[in-house]
Amino acid sequence: MTSEQLAHPERIPGYSYGTPQAARSPLSLDDLDKLKAAVGLTAADEPYLRAAGDVLADKADEMVTAWRAQLAEHPYLAIYSVHPDGNPNPEYSAASKPRFDRRKSDCATPGTRRTGPTTPTPPSTSRCATYSRSPP
Repeated sequence: MTSEQLAHPERIPGYSYGTPQAARSPLSLDDLDKLKAAVGLTAADEPYLRAAGDVLADKADEMVTAWRAQLAEHPYLAIYSVHPDGNPNPEYSAASKPRFDRRKSDCATPGTRRTGPTTPTPPSTSRCATYSRSPP
């Protein structure tokens, strides 16, 4: 992911997180709390998740590239990234890669969403770490 994409996710075609076009989660914050309890996630874990996120966010491009290579090895998954005739679809790959990279970066930074090099959004709007609902 480029520094431009990190600083300006709104410039990534099809990446609508944080906009009115983005889907709202069907889960409530109460549902989230129940899910956290089910997996044993506590407030004591959050600093460690944030530290891991700082490391992983910078590896988003590498992780997405490796994941796509794994998907390509499984025909039943690879069909979603090719043309109906089975030929490669480089246009799809080129258009979707920045969205996947950004999503991975967002997910790697629990409690915040990086909207720029040093500007996180409040935890209540985090996409991946909290799966919270967007404000009304």
